[in-house]
Amino acid sequence: MGGNSSRPWTELSGETNWKDMLDPLDEDLRMYLIHYGERVQAIYDAYNGQTESEGYGLPLFPMDKLFSEVGLKTDNNPFWYEVTQYFYVPMYETFLLQPDRCWIGYVAVSTDDGSKTLGRRDILVAWRGTKDPLETFSDIQDDLVPATDIFKNDTDTKIHSGFYSLYRKIDFMNAYTKLSARDQV
Repeated sequence: MGGNSSRPWTELSGETNWKDMLDPLDEDLRMYLIHYGERVQAIYDAYNGQTESEGYGLPLFPMDKLFSEVGLKTDNNPFWYEVTQYFYVPMYETFLLQPDRCWIGYVAVSTDDGSKTLGRRDILVAWRGTKDPLETFSDIQDDLVPATDIFKNDTDTKIHSGFYSLYRKIDFMNAYTKLSARDQV
């Protein structure tokens, strides 16, 4: 992963299908999974899920404070990133229910110092899973559908229909979601 890892990041990312790394779980792979899992957890930790709040569905912290506020930017953590974009999806099926915005993730890039530690420039596109009861409706749409607008004429590649719907959904009346999550990223 960088730093003290004995394996290259490409191997930890699955280049060899994790040969001889899963049983027992390789310590470098374990640390790699924890590293990226903590960055997804940051979305949950910083999500405003208080329905009575004016900021419901939004991040609790601005992009430049996300990692420090959730405890990931510390002196003993050399893997530093800078958040460059938050992205949102509309949750309601009707435009009449407002505010209709839901923070779903972020894009972050490793800083120069973080890149030195990792041994490469790292770009994260982190999505959270279901957090809000309204999201459950999209989650239960679990059939697989072709994604030809993403993969062009490839009808063999299929995507979870609930995720695919949220990924492409827009609400042109809302500043947060006038672009789809796909276009925001």
